[in-house]
Amino acid sequence: MPVQRTEFPGVYIHTPGPREAGVRTSEQLDALQSKNQDFVHRNEGALAQLASKSSGRTLLRQIESITTMAPRKRVVLTPSQGGWPHALSCQQSAGNTQLRPMDNWGDIDSYMSRRPSDDPFMPEVAAAPMPGREIPGADEVWINTDPNIGMKFSSEASDEYELSADHYVATLGHEMIHARDSLHGIQPRRSEDTSTSAHQGSDRPLEKALLPVELRTIGVGPYADEVPSENSIRREHGLTPRRSYHGFTDDH
Repeated sequence: MPVQRTEFPGVYIHTPGPREAGVRTSEQLDALQSKNQDFVHRNEGALAQLASKSSGRTLLRQIESITTMAPRKRVVLTPSQGGWPHALSCQQSAGNTQLRPMDNWGDIDSYMSRRPSDDPFMPEVAAAPMPGREIPGADEVWINTDPNIGMKFSSEASDEYELSADHYVATLGHEMIHARDSLHGIQPRRSEDTSTSAHQGSDRPLEKALLPVELRTIGVGPYADEVPSENSIRREHGLTPRRSYHGFTDDH
């Protein structure tokens, strides 16, 4: 299925077509169509849930503002196929429609800059444009996601959680903040710590250099007052706030 628009400008949903999914029988096709419809329906519902409160509404309007200034930019939600939700920033290749993942340190540093602004709506000023670009930031961000994955914490003082689809709005909000930052080029710079740590819920190591990014996205430690953040979204929807990023509350 081609990428389809949502009611929120700049935000799209992609679901795999029969060839992409390796469908060979009519039964498999029926199952794929049902799965795709469920993915679209649940993500449209989560986006509407985000938009129903101040933090999520601000976040979606910021994405709309960014993509209005640069129509080639967009956020695309796509099934994670069993993996933990994560956002992948991409750059359009010159002269064609292929996307190049921006997943090395040089790429990341090219749009990770943070300069305060007096504008209360978009309270950051973007980094310098990448070569060949009139404005900074990634061209597209693909959010690989699963509406069943929401983190329901046992208390504000605990990192223990269980998976709950009812808390998916916070997961989606977290990844949408990453997407906004990547499109606009407003990430905090990475820390000097280049070590890694085990990453609960993922087979990928946790890069400590990215702790400032994750802590700001969640809204903990030195970034507790950030809005929108995962925690501002959690509070507005009556969900238990998150106390850390997998045990980390600062970037040291």
